[in-house]
Amino acid sequence: MNSQNSASNLRYRPDIDGLRALAVIPVILFHLDLGFSGGFVGVDIFFVISGYLITSIIVKDIAKDAFSMRQFWARRIRRILPAAVVMVTATIIGASIVLYPEQFEDFGKEVVAQTTLVSNIYFWQQDDYFAAPSEHLALLHTWSLSVEEQFYFFFPLLLFALHKRGETKTFKWVLALTILSFTWSCFSLTRYPSATFFLLPSRAWELLIGSAIALFQYRKTLSHTLNEILSWLGIALIVYSIFAYDKSTPFPGAAAILPCIGAALLIFCNHQKLTFPGKILALPPCIFVGKISYSFYLWHWPLIVFAKYASVQGLSIETRVGIGITSLILAYLSWKFVETPFRKKTSPDPAIEAASQKRAFKGFYISCAVFILLGAVIYKTDGLESRFSKQVLTYLDRDTKRRFADADAVVETGKLPLASDNPANTRIMPILLWGDSHARCALYGIEDICDEYGINFYMAPSSGTPPLVGITCPPKVEMTAFNDAVLNFIKTNQIREVILVARWSAYPLGDDSTGLRARLHNPSAPDKTPKEVFKDSLPSTIAKIRQAGAHVWILKQVPKQDLYVPKALANAIRYGRSQSVDMETLGITIGQHLKRQSFVNGIIDANTSPQVIALDPLPFLTTPSGHCRIEKNGNSLYHDEDHVSRHGSREFKPLFEPIFKQWIETYEPATK
Repeated sequence: MNSQNSASNLRYRPDIDGLRALAVIPVILFHLDLGFSGGFVGVDIFFVISGYLITSIIVKDIAKDAFSMRQFWARRIRRILPAAVVMVTATIIGASIVLYPEQFEDFGKEVVAQTTLVSNIYFWQQDDYFAAPSEHLALLHTWSLSVEEQFYFFFPLLLFALHKRGETKTFKWVLALTILSFTWSCFSLTRYPSATFFLLPSRAWELLIGSAIALFQYRKTLSHTLNEILSWLGIALIVYSIFAYDKSTPFPGAAAILPCIGAALLIFCNHQKLTFPGKILALPPCIFVGKISYSFYLWHWPLIVFAKYASVQGLSIETRVGIGITSLILAYLSWKFVETPFRKKTSPDPAIEAASQKRAFKGFYISCAVFILLGAVIYKTDGLESRFSKQVLTYLDRDTKRRFADADAVVETGKLPLASDNPANTRIMPILLWGDSHARCALYGIEDICDEYGINFYMAPSSGTPPLVGITCPPKVEMTAFNDAVLNFIKTNQIREVILVARWSAYPLGDDSTGLRARLHNPSAPDKTPKEVFKDSLPSTIAKIRQAGAHVWILKQVPKQDLYVPKALANAIRYGRSQSVDMETLGITIGQHLKRQSFVNGIIDANTSPQVIALDPLPFLTTPSGHCRIEKNGNSLYHDEDHVSRHGSREFKPLFEPIFKQWIETYEPATK
């Protein structure tokens, strides 16, 4: 590659350190819930910067005929490893003190995933409906580091292979890969949103934009006036995305193009002479934050996780500001005493350089071995329950029984499983429980009825699948076939009572607190809104069940709490706050719940009749103070924020028992 000009112009860019500051500050303020609703785009800006700098370095080495993958990775190790080792070590210590057994056990897997540079793949696989909330994942932020390192495994080899073909062909290849990755990111976002967010194929284009700028910048010179205009445009694109985007914005996909193009414009338009925006980014305070941005990013998230995890009723604004300041102090200390001493320049002496590389790789191998071992020990010891009192463990509700219907098997065979696995329950009632994960939770209380009377019934709970015929909830488009199979089972097996249970409001309304989007979609009426789809599909489903000869029972939604309930209760006991916190007022108020459910409850109530009966769990989950109960007799009534625990489900036994009792003495099936 004829890159001598590129190589000779490689120099320190203070404005890029300032751009790092513009990237990291919104990310941290977003995570601290201190404004910046779209602050997560800072990670995308980092990707562009990384692609630009790494490509510039590789091109320089290739131009001098001095490129070596071993030397490249030795640099990466010196740059990334020391601060990461200190952070992970401190996080392991913090997790052993703060995290409860189930989350500490999962944390062991996080450590292994982070150490082996596949944490993005690990967190992608945690998108199950019952996956721990992000506030429990102390190493979640390392997903972006894994994306970068995976990119660096392949891209240097590609550049090295292409360099003999010349700069023009190399640039065209990079541009083609950028377009390909961006196209996949847009296409896959609605179908595989979690994979699109976490995995390299749908993120590579952001790094490749930076690479393209590095390859192109010395081939084209713009006037200073045009550079000024484009620099301001770059600032505008970044600022717009930071404040206009929020958790509900489909991302990355097309939305990520604005911050990435904004970063690319600022890099490109300031490579020869600083524009006014470039001069602002090159101010000493911006440079300072940019230099410590890597450590700033490393430290802020574990501190947020541990603070949230140890809280009972959330973090005050003072606490969140304090976390930000503490993160900044730790970042400076890490940069000065950990990062800087290890970031040594390459030695011109081959022997010294070889020894330095050997030490870098040795440190990498040793740290990997230690962290993998520690992670495995944490995981295999079941989260070290012995750290906590019996009452704390009781509140944590560690019941992990999660029985769902196998959707693929149901569609393939047309058969549904029995709800109870007790062999003594031999008499099968013509009753079906149908719904999403909330239906699975309802099984707890109903199984007690089965054991009491020696009966059984059928179940069709499928995670994230509302019991509504003819609809989808992208990306789970396969639910239509599952619900059709369940309806056919009702018809062919003479089911007489169908109990519908779901987190009803999530599908037509979404959830602003978690960023869950309203996803209800009718393929036959694609222009209808999720609310319109729900308004049509619920009565339609009821009508089809009634046509099959069954009565319909609809359980209204369990109150969704603003707390991760088991943890909040355990913290109140563990940190001595149970005396100052009224357990009966920790839950949301009845008014809040009814307001949240007004739309779906209105639709449910409008479709009731003597053959379609609504069941309301609210009276069984209320306190004299007008709040929704989350605790009773030393037990948590919730598994998380909105799924009831075994104890919570048992509170609803009086709702379900009449449905079964009417059949117990009159129905005797011919075969099991």
